[in-house]
Amino acid sequence: MGRNNFQHRGGRGGGGGRGGGHRNNPFKNRGGGGGRGRGGSLNRPPFNRNKQPGGKDRNRRDGAVLSELKEEQVFVTEYVTLGEGFRGILKSRFSDFHVNEIDSEGNEAVLTELKLPEQPKEDTSNSEQELVALITQETLDQIRKVAESKDKCSDVVEIDVTEMSKEDRGKIHNGAKGLFGSAIIGSTVTKDDRKFVTFTQFDKKKVRDRREKWLWPEEFTHFMLYKENIDTIQATTMLTENLRCSPSAFAYAGTKDRRAKTTQWVSIRHGDPVRIASAAAKLRNIKIGNFCFKPAQLKLGQLRGNRF
Repeated sequence: MGRNNFQHRGGRGGGGGRGGGHRNNPFKNRGGGGGRGRGGSLNRPPFNRNKQPGGKDRNRRDGAVLSELKEEQVFVTEYVTLGEGFRGILKSRFSDFHVNEIDSEGNEAVLTELKLPEQPKEDTSNSEQELVALITQETLDQIRKVAESKDKCSDVVEIDVTEMSKEDRGKIHNGAKGLFGSAIIGSTVTKDDRKFVTFTQFDKKKVRDRREKWLWPEEFTHFMLYKENIDTIQATTMLTENLRCSPSAFAYAGTKDRRAKTTQWVSIRHGDPVRIASAAAKLRNIKIGNFCFKPAQLKLGQLRGNRF
């Protein structure tokens, strides 16, 4: 009889604590009351931490319960055609949802071209002559040597422009950039109260010269963004992180949901297609293409809808 009562009260630890109480310490005066016990009744079912109140299992997906419904329970009793029925799960994965944007002109956004547009080239036939008139042929040859060097070159070409106007200094910068592009970095410095225009070889560690002339036909670059299982804001944020620009640089007509395969138009001001494609290539769930150039950027709501 004593053994049964002991088991019912909580098994090991249910009959009392270790040692008795302590007269002067109220926190130690609890030895005779018994602990929580770990044994319990032998007939009690084991504890399941995955059970919710009411007997539901937290590990069981609601979809599994819904899949047990029969057609008659949701009033589906007839076939539309004479063919035999089939069983399956529809639109369960994100890849089951395809969303293509419809622009304001009624065109569906479908990624069809991954090839980058050909880089436009500036007519430099007169640039060299104009540059020589300002800096001499010898100085131009020094800049060419720095720009075209295949090895790392630390030479610095300095041109004294103290007596030149701001317009002429700008012509020197633009003329050199027109001839050698991003192969050189130009800057204006002051030494001993005199101004110099300097040219050095491009170095990734140095601050990039952003005064390169924009040669594309329009101010804004538009491209199609194809993404899988991420939303529009997350996709553009990852692109801006690789491009090292602000997330607000990209504009789009509307956001697309995460759990889908979606295609939409995105625009950016003075966006170099090569740099954008390089940034997207580092992301596994994003593809871009269909580059074009327009005079204005996209705005929210500038679309007719979406095709699902």
